[in-house]
Amino acid sequence: DSLTVSGIDERGSVSEGESIDSRGRNPRYFAFSPDGARLVVAHQDSDELTVFRVAGEHLEFERALPVNTPTSVSFS
Repeated sequence: DSLTVSGIDERGSVSEGESIDSRGRNPRYFAFSPDGARLVVAHQDSDELTVFRVAGEHLEFERALPVNTPTSVSFS
C-alpha cells in the first residue's frame, strides 16, 4: 500500500512525483497537520495511524500509532 506525492505548478498543472510505502494496509484517509509539517495516514486494515514529516518535497516516516480500525483523520 502506497501514497503518491503530486505537485501543482504555477499554471495549475499536476505532476506526479514519487510513490512511497504508506507503512500500513489500506490507507483509507489522510490529512496534513494545520502547520503543514506532518501528514497523518489512517490505515483501516492494520489498525494504526502513521505519521510522516514533510521534508521539502519528500515525506519521511516518523512513527506509527495503534488505533482500532481508523477511518478518518482530523485536526482541531
